[in-house]
Amino acid sequence: MNHKNVLVVENSILDAILIKEAFNHKGIPCNVHLAQSGKEAMEFFKEQGLTLFSNSLDLVLINEELIQLGEVDLIASIKEKAATMVPIIVLTDTKDQSQQSQVPGANSYLAKPLEVTDFVNMINKVKNYWLEVAC
Repeated sequence: MNHKNVLVVENSILDAILIKEAFNHKGIPCNVHLAQSGKEAMEFFKEQGLTLFSNSLDLVLINEELIQLGEVDLIASIKEKAATMVPIIVLTDTKDQSQQSQVPGANSYLAKPLEVTDFVNMINKVKNYWLEVAC
C-alpha cells in the first residue's frame, strides 16, 4: 500500500503530536511531516523539491494562525507549488463557522475540539475522508 504524505503546519506542539499520532494510528499508512511555522512549511517544500512537476503531497493541515507568512499567503503558495489539487484543511480554535469565508483556497475549515478523544476522532475523520473517500 502506498504511503500518503501529509504536511501539518501547527505551532502547538501538543496538537501536532496528537495529529501525527492520529494519522499513524491504524488504517492508511501516512508519512506526517511537521512544520511549526509558515516559514518551516515553505522550507519543507524547498527541501523536498515539491514543484509543479512533483506529486508527493496528499493533504495539508494548517493552523489558522499560520496562514499568513509575512505578506505571503501560505495557502496560495502551497497551491501554486503543488502538482495536483492538494486538499488544505484549516484548523482553528474558534467555533465561529462564519469565518470560513475568510480563508480563500481552503477545502475545509474545522474547529479544534477541546477534548483529546474528540480531537483524535476529528483527525481520524479528516484522514478517512480526504485520503480514502475524496482522493
